[in-house]
Amino acid sequence: TLSYDGNFTWDNSNKRLGVGTVAPVKTFSLTFADTDTSPASGRGLSGGAAGDGFLIRNTDETVGSYTNLDFRSGTADGRIAYDFQGTNDGNFHFITDNAGSPETKLFIENAGNVGIGTTNPSTPLDVNSGTGSIPASFNSTNNHAYLRVVDDDDTFYAGIYDDYGFLDIDGGEFELTFNNGKVGVGTVAPVKTF
Repeated sequence: TLSYDGNFTWDNSNKRLGVGTVAPVKTFSLTFADTDTSPASGRGLSGGAAGDGFLIRNTDETVGSYTNLDFRSGTADGRIAYDFQGTNDGNFHFITDNAGSPETKLFIENAGNVGIGTTNPSTPLDVNSGTGSIPASFNSTNNHAYLRVVDDDDTFYAGIYDDYGFLDIDGGEFELTFNNGKVGVGTVAPVKTF
């Protein structure tokens, strides 16, 4: 083991490199103790100021240039990239191998919109699954799965509860239900087709 002032350690027997530790537990271990509780602004994020953590930096300011962290498992590749769009403006790309044609599958733009299957999200969550695909799936293991949409005054629910589908506003009685090919208004056990 080679150690420099306890801040840099090479464990030759296990082939591990440690920064901030004399006992690295992984191939590369970066260890620090810092009580900062402001992940959006602490540890010198703004302006690339000094602070604890790990920095990957591309100093070029060409619009579209990026910095990246790459992954490889077997022959499959993945990447997290952050592109430069202008002063204090950049976007995250989560890229998968995509059968040898790498493509951004999850995108977070600087303003906060998130795109799944699109790098041009127009809403806070924009899902584009392509032609003929189901854009989203909600699953549950307790027979209850639903979508909730909230505005200032009302809450709209749509989903499955036990063995029937439902539409509801404000969490009261189920207003419209679907059960075994029958539609109910104000009942969860409709006896007629409608």
